[in-house]
Amino acid sequence: MVHCLRCETLIAVGHQSLKNRGWQVVAVALLGRFESIVEMRALFRPACSFVQLIVGVCPDRRGAEHQQQNKQTTHWGLLSAGRYSPGVSVDLSSYECRWRMKSRAIDTACIRLCRISGLMDTMHAMRIPSDHPLLLRIVDDLAANGWSQQNIFLPEALTLELAQECRKRAAEGELEPAAVGKGPAQEIREGIRGDRIQWLEPGQVECCDSYLELMDSLRQALNRGLFLGLEDYESHFALYPPGARYLRHVDRFRDDDKRMVSAVLYLNNAWLPEHGGQLRMYLKDDLAYDVQPTGGCLVVFLSGDIPHEVMPATRDRLSLTGWFRRRGNELFQ
Repeated sequence: MVHCLRCETLIAVGHQSLKNRGWQVVAVALLGRFESIVEMRALFRPACSFVQLIVGVCPDRRGAEHQQQNKQTTHWGLLSAGRYSPGVSVDLSSYECRWRMKSRAIDTACIRLCRISGLMDTMHAMRIPSDHPLLLRIVDDLAANGWSQQNIFLPEALTLELAQECRKRAAEGELEPAAVGKGPAQEIREGIRGDRIQWLEPGQVECCDSYLELMDSLRQALNRGLFLGLEDYESHFALYPPGARYLRHVDRFRDDDKRMVSAVLYLNNAWLPEHGGQLRMYLKDDLAYDVQPTGGCLVVFLSGDIPHEVMPATRDRLSLTGWFRRRGNELFQ
């Protein structure tokens, strides 16, 4: 997003996950074309496990002309990259840099410009208000249809981190066969349900905490918009090996109405339709609708109203599956 302040234009550059530790800036971008020499000042600040790059552009005598051009420019920026060690206190002044560049050099440099939407810029911060447009869209979808599909809910970098964490836990033997039923009636029946799971707990891994923070914002949005009285959110990693499936079912137990809203976040990189593994939901008039389990996609639906099943896949199928829960009716029985 572009902000004009007197003779200085600030460019808020997009966030991108930084996997390696330490600081090393590898990309800088300039908005628009400047025919004269400009001075740029870059500031780097941590934002959770991400880094925000702010570039200040100070034009010369033609600054007013360029500011007028910038007002007509839509939101542009650069997906920056670098390295950041989470939890490290950083003195911003030590990362202040200056460059003097010509516009032709900028045009020919290996700079990757991209359109940054306000939506993704906010989502990368991992802390979003409950009235965020994306969350409100989910609320509206649930009110109108009982389900919602958001194909880009998480940035790719966080999706990859969560997928790596799921695979790591699977390799260490922490994922266990999932059971069907409840309480004493629980049993493992791989012919019905063949995934392996592990429940999430806060404070274990930063990427999981970021995911849980986002889902708590969604919980607040659902309460505000639909008055559901949701009190908590439970979630687990789920890994379906090739050929595994989960037969048609609903998520709410017959004798337990705590689960109100189901949420499935997919963690599968480069997923193709021929890989299978679709989530098949049965909507009005038993109409079947398939969701491709593509990484970053979130599906939300009313737990007691939408029957669904998981189709077999030809490769490992990863997801985070969870439920928003209310208190229940035990006190009124």
